[in-house]
Amino acid sequence: TAVLVDPKSNKSLLINTRLVEPFSAKLGSLFQFIGELDAPTGSLDVSLVARVVRCVDGLDMTLYHQAIHAQRQYLKEEPSL
Repeated sequence: TAVLVDPKSNKSLLINTRLVEPFSAKLGSLFQFIGELDAPTGSLDVSLVARVVRCVDGLDMTLYHQAIHAQRQYLKEEPSL
């Protein structure tokens, strides 16, 4: 398992990495995870069961956020999607 912490909000998320083993992380690195959220019935605790993980150190985060914003705007405005 891994715990991701957002440095801006100080919020954390538990990541179940059993499907992407072996997984080694360097403290302070940026990672992107794709998977399913898991919340046990009756529990407010949510974790992510990771299926894909990649290190994104060196990614231009400003440009990445601009691209995500543009995609969301497009999908919101496109009625057929």
